[in-house]
Amino acid sequence: METIFSKLKPGGIYELMCHPGRFNASEISDARLMSYHDWDGELALLKSQKVHALYEKFGIRLSHYQK
Repeated sequence: METIFSKLKPGGIYELMCHPGRFNASEISDARLMSYHDWDGELALLKSQKVHALYEKFGIRLSHYQK
């Protein structure tokens, strides 16, 4: 993440595409999805103190999509 963040130009608007969440075997039956998604891992990474420190270091402000 640090490598990615270091290449962003200040003042720009960027989108980080990810699918954080909790894996629920009763909701996911497609083996193809399970082979390349790590919902719990993405959620843990995005909530980690290390990534929040990178947000601070690179002046990244989080927002959400709103119509």
